[in-house]
Amino acid sequence: MNPVTAGRVEADASKSSTSGPVGIAGRCNVCGREVSFSYADPALYRESLFCEHCLSTSRYRSIARGLLRAIERLTGIVAPSLAELPRSAPRRLRVYDTQPAFRYGNCAYPLPELLAASGWIDVVASSYKPQLPLGIELRPGVLNQDLQRLTFADASIDIVVTSDVMEHVRLPERAHAEIRRVLRAGGHYVFTVPHGRMAETLVRVKVHDPEQPALDEHLLEPEYHGDVNNEGPGALSYRVFGTDLDEQLRALGFSVLYTKENLPAAGILDTELFECWLPGAEHDAVESPRPSWALDVDDPGELHAGPIQLVRWMEPVHCAERRRVFVLLADEVLRSPLLALGAASVLSMSFVPALAQISDDGLTLEASLFDWSGRRYPLLSVARRSPGEHAVPDRITVDLRRFAGREMWLELRCGPGPEHDPRADWLGLVEVAIGALHELALLQARTQRQWRMGNEVVHLSASYGHALYGAAESRADAPTEWAVLEVATGSDAATAPATVRARLAGAEPTPGETAYMFSHRLLFELMPRRPPHFGERLRTMPHDGPVHVLSLCAGAARIEAALARHAGRPIELTLVDVNRDLLERAARALPGNVRVALVQADVNSLPALPRRFHVALCVSGLHHVVELERVAQTLAGCLVEGGEFWSIGEQVGRNGNRLWQDDWQVANALFAALPERLRFNRGTQQIDTELPNVDCSTASFEGIRSEEVLGVLDRYFDRGDVHVRNVFLWRLLDLAYMENWHLDDAADRALICDLVCAEFLHWRAGGHASELNGIFVRRE
Repeated sequence: MNPVTAGRVEADASKSSTSGPVGIAGRCNVCGREVSFSYADPALYRESLFCEHCLSTSRYRSIARGLLRAIERLTGIVAPSLAELPRSAPRRLRVYDTQPAFRYGNCAYPLPELLAASGWIDVVASSYKPQLPLGIELRPGVLNQDLQRLTFADASIDIVVTSDVMEHVRLPERAHAEIRRVLRAGGHYVFTVPHGRMAETLVRVKVHDPEQPALDEHLLEPEYHGDVNNEGPGALSYRVFGTDLDEQLRALGFSVLYTKENLPAAGILDTELFECWLPGAEHDAVESPRPSWALDVDDPGELHAGPIQLVRWMEPVHCAERRRVFVLLADEVLRSPLLALGAASVLSMSFVPALAQISDDGLTLEASLFDWSGRRYPLLSVARRSPGEHAVPDRITVDLRRFAGREMWLELRCGPGPEHDPRADWLGLVEVAIGALHELALLQARTQRQWRMGNEVVHLSASYGHALYGAAESRADAPTEWAVLEVATGSDAATAPATVRARLAGAEPTPGETAYMFSHRLLFELMPRRPPHFGERLRTMPHDGPVHVLSLCAGAARIEAALARHAGRPIELTLVDVNRDLLERAARALPGNVRVALVQADVNSLPALPRRFHVALCVSGLHHVVELERVAQTLAGCLVEGGEFWSIGEQVGRNGNRLWQDDWQVANALFAALPERLRFNRGTQQIDTELPNVDCSTASFEGIRSEEVLGVLDRYFDRGDVHVRNVFLWRLLDLAYMENWHLDDAADRALICDLVCAEFLHWRAGGHASELNGIFVRRE
């Protein structure tokens, strides 16, 4: 049951060679040479990318990286390639590789030979000849073995290697149990296998009776892979493994790490790797390495603390924005869990002295990586003095690509200043995250969940009690939001300030309109295209019976109520929000044509919903969501065929509900020119000299990943009618300042018109729009 895959590799390579090879420059982790990795067809990356020196493939180099990591964990030896392993080691290792060394045409498997060349690694390989006795030597160093009945003694092997074998083994559970049996404590099992990462294994051949192969049933067309041990059609493929394989291995006592990283500089593309190991005397306390980690209350790492005990999480009062920090004192060390670093790994840190006044000589922060041998790799060292009031944390990002393929720990050390005075040297770690660059925002957003959630509930309950929302809910017969969207617009708006200003001449507020609503109605009058009319779209949907609508992050459902009133047809509405108080308010304000179901739940972990929906919508709520990808996938999955997702008034600007710097400078100049009475901040009860631009995501989920909302939606939906606008107008007349304006005063109305014109012209000139109104269609 041990196919040699070289025949398949050779055949695939010969089929693809007609188009001519293409080279990728890099360094081979098998032979250690600076080489060109050649391929003829990107679809064959896994079985090609031949090293021009040793002829290894991408799959074999993926196994080599697993072997190098296993050797590092077992001996502490770090080597960039198998050929560069030292000629001595603290201990001998015994490796069993089911693939003998070979060379066929332009492909070779030299791994066993290079391991043996070290002088301290004993290597045994195998083939399978069912007609011969098990355990006999077929040729020097190659034994006859059946993985389902290995002849090795218990606990006699340090590392077992299989390369695309297990899909051909009739009874893989027996084979894995045998591998578990022969491995020593702390032993490693390194392998590749075609793998879809679907939830369950795809069974091609069903085994009805383990002892009766004749009863096996082919569920799919037989598939054979090249096998030089078999003169027939090749080795029969019994399955394509799913993620249930991970659980089967864990049930045997293995720790399991699955990776599929693209490492072009190592000639590894589109190739998976399983690394499994058993606990042992030197490994009992070691967890599975993680591809990423972020400092959090529930995952703080390991603290090596000094004699002083204190509450480790605190909110420094001297910071300009509300934050929660993890405190390190002088001479204390924080160590991360074990990390499996990848080709895109980076370290992102944000920190600040945790006290406004620290020792006169300041403090230092050192960040380092450590490997299994205890070797230290310094990353950074920074010194900080007393920050004083209104401190802004430092942020540093460190590229870790040079450590790709390594298992390492991060250590952060707080030290006293150059005069070694540790008094009051408290370092506040705001954020610490290691992971792929594109994952950092999600890693950081997941932290401080309960603290942010508590702040979020208090903030939203207070906000929805404001007169702005109360006024909107009291207008039972006029959907104010949609009256704004009905305003006729032209497609030939000029950009000259005087011309634009003239279009707003004589603008008057409507009854009950706030300064915020008035300004945005005028802005929509200037826009060359109108945003979607969601109420009319709901009214005219071609569905018999009630329209099933799902609203996430529903809050008080003010917009949902207005939509239902405009539609005037039966609506089956499901409201989802984490805030029970807001859901109860929403239910009381809905019109009579709505039948409502309330679901109190965190949308980040939304439970299964009882039905599918014609429309799913979210009103200015996605920028509070941490698990954007999971929510978008859930939304796409709960829609009927042709169903739509509506994003209404969504914040898609800078994270933390901020303005981008260039937009803020324009907005701040307008703000500074306003009279003091219009700059009175109702929240702080102070007259602001400049427009606040604080990061609200440091203490809540406000704008936690707003920059990524539109990109994530594009991954799961096709765009229908999508509009993005509103750069800074919303900030100039938000809840902090809205009540300062008097719409019955012509001077105030004129100033609002000036702000609207400035907003429109800046948007036309390329300002970063922050408000999304769009219809997205389920992708079929």
